[in-house]
Amino acid sequence: VEFRLEGGGSIHGTSLGSCVDVDRHDARGFMDRFASVDAQRLAVGGDEPASCGTDPSGDAVGKARCECCAEGGEVDVVRAEAGLSGDEDFAVVRFVSWEASHDIGDTGFSDPVGFVRRLSEQIRVVITAERGVPQELKHLATSLRPERIHSLLAEAMLYVGEGATMAAEAAILGTPAIFVHSAKLGYMLELEERYSLLWNTPDQTVAEQVANELLADRPATKARFDELRRKMLEERIDVGSWLIDQVSDALA
Repeated sequence: VEFRLEGGGSIHGTSLGSCVDVDRHDARGFMDRFASVDAQRLAVGGDEPASCGTDPSGDAVGKARCECCAEGGEVDVVRAEAGLSGDEDFAVVRFVSWEASHDIGDTGFSDPVGFVRRLSEQIRVVITAERGVPQELKHLATSLRPERIHSLLAEAMLYVGEGATMAAEAAILGTPAIFVHSAKLGYMLELEERYSLLWNTPDQTVAEQVANELLADRPATKARFDELRRKMLEERIDVGSWLIDQVSDALA
């Protein structure tokens, strides 16, 4: 078994150097060194505050809003990069390019400019797009680094967009998600029909109505979705821990 990480960088603040090769003789040490972070908390969030000195990103991703991150924490960094104040409510709107093979023949927003303008009357809007944003909306587009997008979704009050992956990620993080797309995807339908964390609709008017309802009482919406997310996580395994167990057993 060989693990090879190239390109330098670090994992959770630990420098890797320009290249790290790990053969089966020291793989166990590698696993112990880097796999001790609670994988589920990073992937879908958790309820316990992270130690800001060791893992400042954990609770931003987990929507716990780490209390010790008042200075220089992940939440503050993400909000600053997105042009948001420390406690400002905001919604994320996602546009896709419609050039992917899986989007051929499908539809999304019928009037994206009008939708965003009306949504902006109720809440700050942050736009993320695969490529191109209408000129009228460019001032709302974010240049946030891709690796910070989960922290942005976790902090958002609402997600509305044509991107399925981001819609599902928002829902799992406990952020109400509206998938504006004509496709019917199994995992998206499950998030709607089994867990009530997401709406699937190809109709922009329906999306707008749902958004209005969710924003009408924001504290109640947040409390409801925190509970829905908790129930969903109770039924699911920690895939990160499961994967670590599989690799550890294989190396034993």
